[in-house]
Amino acid sequence: MPSVIFPLPFEAYEGTEPYIFVSYAHSDAKDVYEDIQFIHELGYRIWYDEGIDPGNEWSADIEKAIIGCSCFIVFISPQSVASQNVCDEINLALNLKKYFVAIHITETQLPLGLNLRMQSKQAIFKYKQTSESFPRKIKKTLSIKLREENEPQQKEPEVKRDPVAVPVVERKKRTQIAPWAYIGIILGLAAILAGFGNWLTTGFGMKPSSSVRQLYDQKVFTITPGISQTQSILGINPTETSTIAPTGLKAQVTADPSLWKEGNQLFADTFDNGKATNWEFVGLWDVVKDEKDNFVLQKDGPQASTAKIINSETWQNYAFEAQVKGLFYPRINFDVFDVFFRVQDYSPRYHWNVKTSSISIFSDGNLLQSKFVLIPLNTWFKIRLEVINDHIRGFLNDTQISDLSDTHLPVMGGAYIAASPDVKIVFDNVRVVELIK
Repeated sequence: MPSVIFPLPFEAYEGTEPYIFVSYAHSDAKDVYEDIQFIHELGYRIWYDEGIDPGNEWSADIEKAIIGCSCFIVFISPQSVASQNVCDEINLALNLKKYFVAIHITETQLPLGLNLRMQSKQAIFKYKQTSESFPRKIKKTLSIKLREENEPQQKEPEVKRDPVAVPVVERKKRTQIAPWAYIGIILGLAAILAGFGNWLTTGFGMKPSSSVRQLYDQKVFTITPGISQTQSILGINPTETSTIAPTGLKAQVTADPSLWKEGNQLFADTFDNGKATNWEFVGLWDVVKDEKDNFVLQKDGPQASTAKIINSETWQNYAFEAQVKGLFYPRINFDVFDVFFRVQDYSPRYHWNVKTSSISIFSDGNLLQSKFVLIPLNTWFKIRLEVINDHIRGFLNDTQISDLSDTHLPVMGGAYIAASPDVKIVFDNVRVVELIK
């Protein structure tokens, strides 16, 4: 019996303004189209798959649309969780830490793995809602995040009101605080901050002699090449690692650097000619001149952005190197960028996550290993990520900070950078080299 084709409710959004990505199973089109029509009429921009043949391969356009979206909405049903395409879209959105909303249109048992990843995300159980409560729930859920960055295209008209008399109310006088009391409050806050600073430095193994200063005081936390200085700043031993192995992943600490050596160069880009060569960009990237008049690759702007190395899918054992400098971080302990490696079919997805205060290795959202570091602003640092067979090692300024093995690691796959929203960051001297034993 041929499938029923429902008319499209509206054209999918194509542009640079913030928008919502909608993931769904085509067999649920009737219910989904009604709901996204309602959301669209609220004024939100929406990108959705307008009906690619289910037999076709997962489209690169869909991947780009997920990377660029401000919000990800998935319609959950037995059909959608059985769709590999929908599951891939969910995993990509979760890996990119998108604002995530799941709308359950029918009662559905989530498969293992997907249930674990989605259990902490926003969910609306439409089949439990009434025709009045469901629209209210949608409006409330979207307004929490998107009203600021994804303002509706349609705005409610201003209502002109006739002037009315406002009664005069006598205001009570404020209680005056003596000047010495302000001094006491300031001194008390300073003491609290000093105690927190001591705990921060000693609790993570850093030298307490660094004193209590602002977290990004570059006189204390400047990262420069050189093992001894880097060890002092990071408070680590080159052979020390912190491993957190989730259930089902056989992660273990192993190391034998003598077995690793470089072979052929697979990729290199210094951007010296003012261009980026053999990259595929999604988001806001540009080759610009830095303060020393050198060309660098810069990511800027409010959306998550990716820079993928073209024709890297067949790489097997390799090292990824780059020089990086952060120019703006929205806040402390913020995701700055990720280096994805051995990328195959988007799940599982291995990546090196760099925050302002830690560097971690993840597999499909599961933390494998993490190390406390401080990444200051306006300071160049060098990263190197090595992957050979089932072994992963990470280096910061030539000091080893990650070391583990995982038998779930794919045999081959490409590499790309994903930079977080609102981060301004530059890259230079990107290099990938083959590793052999």
